[in-house]
Amino acid sequence: MSTQTLIIEAENDKIKALKAFLTAFGINYRTEKNSPKDTTEYLMSSPKNRKRLLESIEQLNNGITETHSLIES
Repeated sequence: MSTQTLIIEAENDKIKALKAFLTAFGINYRTEKNSPKDTTEYLMSSPKNRKRLLESIEQLNNGITETHSLIES
């Protein structure tokens, strides 16, 4: 018998459903606790960053933007 690895990226509620499905069928699985988070997930992980990111998205949706020039080095 060979072992294969399947990597799944999905929203938390879908992951929970998948875990329940695998458990119901007696399929062993493991999760990677130290797997890298995507940028949005990382920024949303702290309350302060989450608040700031959501405020920025709201400003963008309302057309409140700023233009900046790049600094040449």
